[in-house]
Amino acid sequence: MTIMKMEETAVVWTMLQSDLRPIQDVLSDFNSKFPRSRYLPVCSSLSMLLQDPMILRSTDRLIAFAIMHQCYSSVKPSLNPFISEMINAACNEQAEKYERAFLLHLFQWNSFNNAKEILKLSAVDYIKTFDPKTDDFPELGELQREYGNKADGPSSHMFADYAIKKLLHDPDVPRGCDPNSPEFDVQPGGNTKIGSGDRNEAVCGILGSLTMGGLAPRWIRPCPPRFPVHQSELLWIDPDNKHELVWDDKMCADTSRGATVRDLLVKGLKVTLSPTEQEDITTALANDPKLVYHCGITPRKLPQLVERNPQIAVEIITKLINSPEIVDSCKYGDEPAFDGSCKQAHNCS
Repeated sequence: MTIMKMEETAVVWTMLQSDLRPIQDVLSDFNSKFPRSRYLPVCSSLSMLLQDPMILRSTDRLIAFAIMHQCYSSVKPSLNPFISEMINAACNEQAEKYERAFLLHLFQWNSFNNAKEILKLSAVDYIKTFDPKTDDFPELGELQREYGNKADGPSSHMFADYAIKKLLHDPDVPRGCDPNSPEFDVQPGGNTKIGSGDRNEAVCGILGSLTMGGLAPRWIRPCPPRFPVHQSELLWIDPDNKHELVWDDKMCADTSRGATVRDLLVKGLKVTLSPTEQEDITTALANDPKLVYHCGITPRKLPQLVERNPQIAVEIITKLINSPEIVDSCKYGDEPAFDGSCKQAHNCS
């Protein structure tokens, strides 16, 4: 999106070309054709053109500076958003002396206090009557201190000083052509093709195509410091995910524990065991209290064991009486069988 409208571009360019009219008349014409709300876009476009000393002619530059100063003459100079550009131009030793003196007259700086008389002249007449011996120019720091912090440091208007502006097409070179091509070499008896175009048309086209686009440097800001945790706040806890491997001691455990006892008990469900076999079962159960849970005897098998080997049944019932297995069995219908086995084992013992 362009900064200025097409009709505004034509009006501004006509005013910049009015180098034979008194500058104050040009300023009055500007105030009558542009409302205050359009001052900033117009001055922004002029500011961009003034950045390159080759775009505008000397008289055009004087009128542009006068417009930028006139738009904000009702406020303090330090509140002019373009005061930085104007101060830098007034202190630029590479610029023409008449341009620097013209800006100082606009500022009413010391002996440069004839702004009203100068604005009555045209831009051409001012340059002709300027005394080139003038050399009482202030330093940059003096003007910056005079107009406050507004003029100190980078530019204060909407465009970043260090943004890469969009490249503009050279009006003298057809699009898609190489400017270094032999086609554009000067022919004997002819005029150069490059640089012979309509300068006014080119500058007017630039003025109408200026946009706020550009590749500005990224504004990198450091991370703000972390505030201390208040007592009323929840403390964020970062869990430690560094886990260590722990060896499982139960892996590869001996599963053959009680195999002999299980075999004897399976036999005891069918026949009466010998005293030696009964003693082996009793000793094994006494040495390993948990063996009773792995011997394979359930409440349903207890009646058979009570019938043929009541002493072994008493040992097993005594150890299983408070176990969860017995409690669960009673819940699911094995309670009569278990009670009957307990009474039968008690009678037999």
